[in-house]
Amino acid sequence: MMAAEKDSASAPAEALLENPNSRLVIVGQILCILVPLAVWFSRPPLEPVTKHGFAIVGFMVVAWITRAMDYALAGLVGCFLFWALGVVRFPVAFSGFANDTAWFLFGALLLGVIATRSKGVDRYGSASARPRKSARRAGR
Repeated sequence: MMAAEKDSASAPAEALLENPNSRLVIVGQILCILVPLAVWFSRPPLEPVTKHGFAIVGFMVVAWITRAMDYALAGLVGCFLFWALGVVRFPVAFSGFANDTAWFLFGALLLGVIATRSKGVDRYGSASARPRKSARRAGR
């Protein structure tokens, strides 16, 4: 009973986050601009490169929390901004993409998406879950 109530209560919140025109997403998109600008032009006793790095991280965190844009896009834009604004050099900003493990996981995710969209998982998964005729005969 409580699980049903919890699911019904979280459904409107999920709908707000999934709708690109919802108020939360629009506020998040505005904050993705305002938070980095506020950090960039603030006057804390930090070196400029550190402050600029915090501004970019602020953009990425706000984008992820409010779902202002797709997670992957926010991460890629963040890596690009680190390089384009001179916070770090190109090899440092994109070093995670040079690792074999990252490409292996990317390939595995792509295969999962392909299998899900082609409905192959449903067809072959349900076929393998049924007991075979020979197994049923042996049980008699």
